[in-house]
Amino acid sequence: MRPAVLTLLSGAVAWAQCSMCRTAAAAHGAAGEKTLDTAVMVLLFPAMALFCGVFLTAFRSRSGGDE
Repeated sequence: MRPAVLTLLSGAVAWAQCSMCRTAAAAHGAAGEKTLDTAVMVLLFPAMALFCGVFLTAFRSRSGGDE
C-alpha cells in the first residue's frame, strides 16, 4: 500500500490527463504541465472524500451499523 501512496504524492506526471489537456499544458512549458498536474491532484481529493463517505454510509447501513 505504501508504494501506491508514495506514487500519488510524489508529484509525478498525472496519468489521467486527456490528450488535449496534455497538449495545452505542453504549450505553456514545464510550469504549465506542473500546474495542471497539481490541479488534477487537488481536484481528486474532494471527489475521493465524497466517494468514501457515500461508500462508508452504504456499508454501515447494510451491516446494521453500531446499534
